[in-house]
Amino acid sequence: MVPSEADSGTLEASEYDSDSMTGIVFDGVIGAISGAVGTAAMTVILLVATTLGGFEIESFAMIVDLIGLSAVAPAYAVTIGYLLFLGGGMVT
Repeated sequence: MVPSEADSGTLEASEYDSDSMTGIVFDGVIGAISGAVGTAAMTVILLVATTLGGFEIESFAMIVDLIGLSAVAPAYAVTIGYLLFLGGGMVT
């Protein structure tokens, strides 16, 4: 069967191979995007909890203190802690 011009840009389900390198990278990108969306939703929940008094944003600075990065950039401890939270949500 010779593929037509209309079929040249499509990927059929039988052609997708998740064991190939491109399949692995594609699955990783989809996983990272999903993790970022989930972490963004959790951020909204934490901001609401902060407004209601149930969470302190400064808690992100404790993560930075635990790994010793607060000595490098003490003024940005909360920001670095949030970025670690975001990165962890995307990877795990």
